[in-house]
Amino acid sequence: MKTWRIIQEVDLVIERWESDAVVYNSISGGTHQLNDFSVSVLIKMMGKQFTVEHLVNETCILYPSENHSQIQSSVTQLVNNFDHIGLIEPLYK
Repeated sequence: MKTWRIIQEVDLVIERWESDAVVYNSISGGTHQLNDFSVSVLIKMMGKQFTVEHLVNETCILYPSENHSQIQSSVTQLVNNFDHIGLIEPLYK
């Protein structure tokens, strides 16, 4: 089971509106537009180490009326996307 975290050296600046957010990555200089669900998941990750399974469970608490399998699929895709754009990194033990 892979464990993830927000990249240690990065400062993420998040500007949030009603249904969207913009995240600035201080390392890459990249700015990323996220929907409300995505930014909620990203904020859940901050300051913690997590597995996808743990993050799915935490997200189900935030969105209790949503379908668990849909949340699992969405969170798994988000973790892959966040890794791809350089917001998170795997921990190797």
